[in-house]
Amino acid sequence: MKRLFYSILYVMILVLPCSAEPMTYSQNLRKQYGDIFKPDKKSVAYNKNYAKIGEKIFFDTTLSKNGKMGCVTCHHPEKGFGDGLPLAIGNTGKPLLRKSMTLYNVGDDPFFFWDGRAKTLEEQFLMAIANPDEMALSADTLMDMIKNNPDYQKLFKQYHIPITINNIAKSTADYVRTIKSPKTKFDDWIMGDDTALTQNELQGFEIFNNKANCTACHLGHDFTDNLRNDIGLPDTDKGYGLITKNPDDNHFFKTTGLRGIAHRSPYMHNGAFKTLNDVINHYNDGTFKRGDTDIPAEADQGSEIAFHNFTQPLNLTEREKKMLIDFLKTL
Repeated sequence: MKRLFYSILYVMILVLPCSAEPMTYSQNLRKQYGDIFKPDKKSVAYNKNYAKIGEKIFFDTTLSKNGKMGCVTCHHPEKGFGDGLPLAIGNTGKPLLRKSMTLYNVGDDPFFFWDGRAKTLEEQFLMAIANPDEMALSADTLMDMIKNNPDYQKLFKQYHIPITINNIAKSTADYVRTIKSPKTKFDDWIMGDDTALTQNELQGFEIFNNKANCTACHLGHDFTDNLRNDIGLPDTDKGYGLITKNPDDNHFFKTTGLRGIAHRSPYMHNGAFKTLNDVINHYNDGTFKRGDTDIPAEADQGSEIAFHNFTQPLNLTEREKKMLIDFLKTL
């Protein structure tokens, strides 16, 4: 019996590898950082029937005072659900204060607009409709336009939904909740495909996590901390401070996700930077161009705002900047 046991043990030793295969660079990076960027299994809740109605409202370019613009005017699918302009254009034809934001993956964001003044997508929609510089429609006027439109009458009736201002807002918001960024090569890589990213892109990912410290604000599957940040832009726009009237909140703006970032230029809330290289140079330089930092008191750095020390130069080389951009283009 002992001889049989040792014979089996000897065979098992022969078939077992002497040592585990060493991890590749790709596998090692995924092991270190993968959990930070994997998709959240929690899905955004929305009603499919409301979303069907909301899709029609979203793409309707007659629901504005000038009868020539709608949600899609500033949030076009082919432009990453933005408009590709430094500043959005309102119904009067004049530039607005800030750039149009992307709608990729915003369904469960904690607040909306660059300054975060809306707490829900429904609230955001109604604010944009009523804003005299945007759609410039009262709630009653919007209701009448939809109630008197046979196509909308038919659509609301089809889904057994009464035409009310709240249902109009919910419908549009539920459509926006369906807007997801397209699947990319980064998604293939993070889920296990070691060949999805090139060596330069992988090195860019490592720089993103380490030397460039991009994860100070951009993390998770959507690459955002869902906070407001002050990044020291030379700008008189006080952002969140205009809402709270607290000088500690001046120049704080929502951190947008980086999904589809290569197709969403120009960048920042005021469209200040034309290229990703311009953006990286802003952080790489390590100086506040505004002259003062308006750093909020520690007691005021709560769950909605954050302040990171962007005054330290990153010292990225030109090659490192290029690799970082190569990585960003995979998102």
